[in-house]
Amino acid sequence: MRPTNLKKLFAVLLFCFTAVTLFSQENKIRVLSYYAGPADALDNFDANQMTHIIFCFGRLNGNKFGIRGARDTAVIQKMMSLKSKNPDLKVLISLGGWGGCKTCSDVFATKVGRQEFVQSIKEIYDYFKVDGLDLDWEYPGISGFPGHKFMPEDKKNFTKLVKELRKLGYEKELSFAAGASQRFLDSAAQWKQVMKMVDYVNLMTYDMSGPGSKTAMHHTALFSSPEQPRSADWMVKSLIDMGVPAGKIVVGGAFMERSLKMWKEQTTVLVSLQNSRQQLVTGICRQLCLLTAAGFIIGMKKPVHLSFTMNRKSSSSPMMIKLRLQPKPNMSLTTNWVV
Repeated sequence: MRPTNLKKLFAVLLFCFTAVTLFSQENKIRVLSYYAGPADALDNFDANQMTHIIFCFGRLNGNKFGIRGARDTAVIQKMMSLKSKNPDLKVLISLGGWGGCKTCSDVFATKVGRQEFVQSIKEIYDYFKVDGLDLDWEYPGISGFPGHKFMPEDKKNFTKLVKELRKLGYEKELSFAAGASQRFLDSAAQWKQVMKMVDYVNLMTYDMSGPGSKTAMHHTALFSSPEQPRSADWMVKSLIDMGVPAGKIVVGGAFMERSLKMWKEQTTVLVSLQNSRQQLVTGICRQLCLLTAAGFIIGMKKPVHLSFTMNRKSSSSPMMIKLRLQPKPNMSLTTNWVV
């Protein structure tokens, strides 16, 4: 998971169980919420609207799983108290997150490191009585947070870590977060071995367009387009083609937007609509311009008319952006941004 600001973001993500081929076999729905806020703010959320809530995040302290003292203890205990409102609610702890796995590559490369980590997880299980663990190592075998070590051996070491964790038994749930990229599919996990041991994988099908992107596109796209091949649909189908059971795939949807900084005097913005028209917009933009202007129409199956105007009264005044969406000839939706 890759939140923009963990200190301010309470419920970062909502994960919905994928409606794919094998869904009807068990007829179960998982709704997972990653939570990174204070304990008292949990009262703002309806525990009956989710099946799982995940504490974000524990970090490595030496070879052991660690939390930040009284604050995190209060959050986990508050999460457990939500079971009084929803007895079926599962409470999990999570390791890592974006920027939270600096030493994971080194620690999990050794048998001693893996064993000490697993022992610390057992102690957490015994103390808090939580229902399981989510591994959010970003990323094994491929680059993630700048400066964090990664190496090809991480791929096998991740499998060894999961195998060591399963020595604690199968009573506790075990999951991991997976980046929505071809690099992750190819180099981060031994899918056939790992998926036999975990309960499910949480796909990070968001942040697919953001820092480093040269084109404005959906960062949490549902379907692919010629201009944007990466999407939730693409990731799910790729895993199924690799033999991952559909019933173990959980799709991530981010309820946040991304922005694109454009520094050049003349900038071209591609607004890519799922299964519809694309439109190129050129304008003067010296400040922040919108990346996800059309993000709210993900999954539209019919072409729509989109007009995108950018105006500035002077070189020092704010940029006025107007997005006009016309899904039907006699109906239009207009939204304004100031950047």
